[in-house]
Parts: sequence; C-alpha cells; structure tokens
Amino acid sequence: MLNYPLKKIVKDQDKTDEYEEELKREEEEYERLKQIKTQKEYEIERENYRIQSEYEYSDYGNLQISVKEEFQAWLLKSEFETTTEFETRIKTQTDSKYCAILKQKLDDALKRRLERFSFATIGEYNAETESYSLIYNKTDTISIKVSKNIAKEFYSAFKYKEGNRQSEIYIYPTKLAMANNYWEIVNGIIVFNNFWYGGGTTEGNLGAVKVYKKNERFFYERKDNKYNKLTHEYEPYQMTDFNSIQNFTQLPRSILFRIKSQSTKTEQNLEFKYTDLQISLPKF
Repeated sequence: MLNYPLKKIVKDQDKTDEYEEELKREEEEYERLKQIKTQKEYEIERENYRIQSEYEYSDYGNLQISVKEEFQAWLLKSEFETTTEFETRIKTQTDSKYCAILKQKLDDALKRRLERFSFATIGEYNAETESYSLIYNKTDTISIKVSKNIAKEFYSAFKYKEGNRQSEIYIYPTKLAMANNYWEIVNGIIVFNNFWYGGGTTEGNLGAVKVYKKNERFFYERKDNKYNKLTHEYEPYQMTDFNSIQNFTQLPRSILFRIKSQSTKTEQNLEFKYTDLQISLPKF
C-alpha cells in the first residue's frame, strides 16, 4: 500500500476576508431593500387611507354612503315576511326602491346645503378688471365687479375687522352642482351687511339669518333687540340690488349681489346605480 504525503491546506486570509465582506454587503443591501419595500407599503396604505377618508368626509361620499346604507338595509329579509314574500319584493321592487332612496337622499342633501350660508371677506382690488375677490371657506374665491368710483367706499364699508363684527358678508347658494366631490355654487346671492355704516343704530349686530324674495324684492331677516320687551325678534330688511348702486355716492347699509358660477370644474353625475356602490342583490 502506497503512502501519499498529506496535502497541506493553506488558508488564504485575504480571500476569506473578501468573501465575508461580500456577504456583509449582500445582507446590508437586503435589509436596505426590505426597508424601502416596507416604507413603500406604508406610504401606499397611508395614501389609500387618506383617499378613503377624504371620500367619506366629502359631500359626494356622504351621499353615496347614505344611499348605500339605507338600500342595503332594505335588501335584508324581515322577520315578518315569508321567503316567498321576500323574493317577490326583491324581484319586483328593487329598481323603484333604489331610485326612491337616491332621490330622497339627494333632495335632503341639497336642502341642507342650500340652507347653509358661508361667511366671506374682501380680498384685493383689481383696478384693471374693476373687481374685488371674495374669500370664503378659507380658500375658495369668487370675483365681483365693483366700479372704481365706489371701490374705496365699498372696502371701507364692508371690510372685516378682527374682533369687531361691524360688517359681514354672507354667501347664500340658490343653485348647486356637485364637482370634485363637493357641492359648488352655481347661482347665489351675496349679502353685504354693514350694521353701523352711515349712522348709529340700536338694532344689534347679530347678522343676517334668512334671505328670501318677495314681490321681486330681496329681504333678509335679522334678530333685533327689543329692549322694551327684553326679547330678540326677527325683522325683515329690504336689501338694495348691487347693480343699482354703481353711481351712488354713498352705499346703502345692506346690499345684495347676484352671482353665477365662475368655476370650470366638471359637474359630477349624481344618477349612480347600486352596482356603482358595489351592492349585490340577494341570489335565489
């Protein structure tokens, strides 16, 4: 039997270190990519939550959710109806019931929004276009024409003073449309109400409560202090149409301005189907 000499194993320390460093780099890269993936998933989840929350709190979202909840409740079988009665109801009344729910919810939403007015403040005057910008809902703006001969007086009369409700501007919608998930004013009335301008009064600075039209004239109701009766009573005040005061030398105390939409947003279709709400009918 032949005896071979044992082969001596020589360790190449440089190559071993290089290999270990490569493994370390691969582990670090793996962890880096893992963190990027986790962060990306978190950002996607947060963005989806933001979109969903924004939808749910929007006018359009509230409308769809309200319709969906009531219609889904109607689709459930009542304990007081037989299976045959339930099947007949679903097969024969589904479309008409959904349309009735949608119409009622839409009417209710419009009524609530039309009853709500917005406060506005006067922005900068544009001498080139002879117009003021009004700011409402914090960021929304609308432009109104005010001739230069009364622009300064107009600003003095109706500017907002912090801590002093001397004058207020109200925007009342008369027609609305849904755009970008929110009700937008298509037509409306702006009430410029100055309580003290042009002379003192004891009628109280409690603001316009209701605007209405009677005999082709516009009025607003405001609480008046009745000191002899120790009560507040609603009294009508006629407002001057803004178009009739362009050449006045002094502004009336309360004026109105009729507005039309200046928005270029696309109106949303409100005749959505129950399938658009991801509602499935019972299967028989």
